[in-house]
Amino acid sequence: MVLSSTYRPRGALLALAMASLGLGGCGGSEAVYRNLADIPDRPPVTPKDMNDKAVQNLAEERAKTMEAAEKLRGESVTTPAPAPPPPGP
Repeated sequence: MVLSSTYRPRGALLALAMASLGLGGCGGSEAVYRNLADIPDRPPVTPKDMNDKAVQNLAEERAKTMEAAEKLRGESVTTPAPAPPPPGP
């Protein structure tokens, strides 16, 4: 396939733009690996009783929120009075 001369400069400009953005395809930049000495130690495991207490607290909070939502759904909605008209010039 032979490309016409009008497409070659556009293709070159597109390739240049992609290369400047780091989108050059297969022959891109080198991989950067993290220094393994910088990785922090594993955090301590939380005791099961603390986890269970947190789960229980969250369940209680969720139940309270659901009760409050049901209470609000049961209340009647009152429409506020309309705003007074703006003063005339």
